[in-house]
Amino acid sequence: MPSNAIDAPINLGDGEDLYPSDPEDQRKLAAWVQQQFDQAESARKAHEERWLRFYKAYRSFVRKRRKGEWKSQVWMPISFYVIETILPRLAAQAPSAKVEPIGPEDIEPAELMEELLKWSEDKSELWPEQVKAMKSALIYGTGVLKISYGEKIGYNIITEPVVEETTTEVPTGELDIDGNPIMQTVPAGTQPVIDPETGEPQMTTTRQEYFTYQGPIAQAVDIENFFPDPVCSDMDDARYVIHRVYRDKAHIEKKFKEGVYKKPADEAWASFLHEHATLKRLDAVELGDGDFTLGREKNLFPLLEFWTPDFMFTVAGDRGQGVLLRAERNPYAHGELPFVRVVDHLVPHEFWGIGELEPLEGIQDTLNAIWNARIDNVKLALNQMFAVVMDYMMDPSDLVVRPGGVIRMREGLPLNQVFQQIDLGEVTSSSYTEAAELEREGEKVTG
Repeated sequence: MPSNAIDAPINLGDGEDLYPSDPEDQRKLAAWVQQQFDQAESARKAHEERWLRFYKAYRSFVRKRRKGEWKSQVWMPISFYVIETILPRLAAQAPSAKVEPIGPEDIEPAELMEELLKWSEDKSELWPEQVKAMKSALIYGTGVLKISYGEKIGYNIITEPVVEETTTEVPTGELDIDGNPIMQTVPAGTQPVIDPETGEPQMTTTRQEYFTYQGPIAQAVDIENFFPDPVCSDMDDARYVIHRVYRDKAHIEKKFKEGVYKKPADEAWASFLHEHATLKRLDAVELGDGDFTLGREKNLFPLLEFWTPDFMFTVAGDRGQGVLLRAERNPYAHGELPFVRVVDHLVPHEFWGIGELEPLEGIQDTLNAIWNARIDNVKLALNQMFAVVMDYMMDPSDLVVRPGGVIRMREGLPLNQVFQQIDLGEVTSSSYTEAAELEREGEKVTG
């Protein structure tokens, strides 16, 4: 076994199908997977808080203004334009297969193999998935690709005439008592069905499936749903990784029928159906649907795919009592984890990398503060404040600045002792210099 192997809590046997027949062993295995999930989730909790800040920065999220607040809440979209400026450059250099010949006799086969690999990349839609993983790496520091077998289906729309079977009478070679040949009815082929109104053949349209691609595919994994071994530094030394996916009940029932998942006892399956998934990111930027959950009403449920170099398990539920659906040997001949890590800035001996937004946080916050202070200063300059002795005001609402407005005053003290404009000064030129300097610092940080 590899040095980074992890031992399961029960004896898994030697075959390909490792699903235990004993219900108690099933519960132990499901509980063990959830224990590993809890440890992995706890280990990356601090990273989750940072990722949420980076996500909000990329979305230029500003909370709704509270009643009575007047100060500006402008967000300068540095985080957004930095990501969207770098990403096209990375995407243009996305890695692609290259086959080098060993000897002269390998030149032509190598060219053919490279062409087939590029065809597979195109048909499997590898490039957009690579771009998604790159974008995740730019925002959060790390992106993940999952490599698996996949099929892509196309359809042919065929219009053809409606046909019906025809028959004919043929002799059997025997005679009846009167000496007449005995006849039998046999199929005589098909013929188009004629529409009695038009006299033309009736037509029908059918949809026929066909495979446009069968083979390896890459899928960009949402970093929020990927949980690596807490002590690993990369995929090579990870004892395990967990990929949380959300599937509807119809998908799970289909897997039961195909034999991919083993259906648990009815009471265990019923207990799982209360599970739900939360959408934390959409909640954070006020784009959820009210309760920010994907629950029974949306018919989506969390499954934990637990991968090691030796085996893989699927457990329904990421909280509470889990239900074991699948247990088998790692199906890949290479015996490795079917995931690829994409890192923006590598941190030695750590799994999670550094993205573009982490070093930009301070610059982003400072620039926002300067811009908002400048805007507030302009607001105060255009909507001036006044010092007034209210006893001499006829109507306080007259103090609203408006074109052609009149402020009615009672007689008494001289006007300059009753009413005076407060001069808060103009926007200083230094604030523009500071903002420009911060933007230059941002360019240095991101290269």
